[in-house]
Amino acid sequence: RCSGSGHDGGADGGGAAAGGGGPGGFDLVLCSRFLHRATLPDLVPLLRPGTGLLLYHTFLEGNAHPSGEEHVFARGELARLVGGVCEVLRDDELPIEDGRMLTFFVARRRHGAAEAAHHE
Repeated sequence: RCSGSGHDGGADGGGAAAGGGGPGGFDLVLCSRFLHRATLPDLVPLLRPGTGLLLYHTFLEGNAHPSGEEHVFARGELARLVGGVCEVLRDDELPIEDGRMLTFFVARRRHGAAEAAHHE
């Protein structure tokens, strides 16, 4: 489960607990074409300080579908959300085959970011 959110982290139902990562123990958190705003604050604390990477790839505002704040990010929103505790390595906005815009985002959790990650 993702920090007690009640959302399964995998097909086996174990999520973070089954993976042995737990808070601050994952080298990689990947999210593709999905946005659940309630669990966004839980992602960075899962990353290992200094090396843990967040890869996020999902739709941006301005598309006909999906639309609405609950389904898409504003431009630059991810960088604003995690920039205090992560080094943003990539924050690209690119169209896919059908012309819809997506974010291609990569950030690395900074060393010593354990305290700040829980207060973001």
